Amino acid sequence: MNFNKSADFKTVYANWVQTGFGPFDISLLFGDAVPSDLAVFEVEHKVRVQLNPAEAKILVAMLAECVNNYEKVFGKIHIPVQLAQSGVTGNEEENSKESPNTEGV
Repeated sequence: MNFNKSADFKTVYANWVQTGFGPFDISLLFGDAVPSDLAVFEVEHKVRVQLNPAEAKILVAMLAECVNNYEKVFGKIHIPVQLAQSGVTGNEEENSKESPNTEGV
């Protein structure tokens, strides 16, 4: 395989992700959450990536391997208590039964 960057290639920073799915695809909506005041965050949506379900499953495995390798080099990633309690880091099957959209950071 040869890899080339397209003319409109860009890098996007995201510290917020929302997932969703339909009958034919799985989508990832990436954004940048910034505090607008002490109690509220504003999220600026940056880009949506839509994948077929098979490619999304491959991505899950690739991300898991990448995170494992990151933690081997830099140490354990600690999830903030608020996220752990929200179910974002819990069982994906149980979370997907509750809603087709899951918000995270």
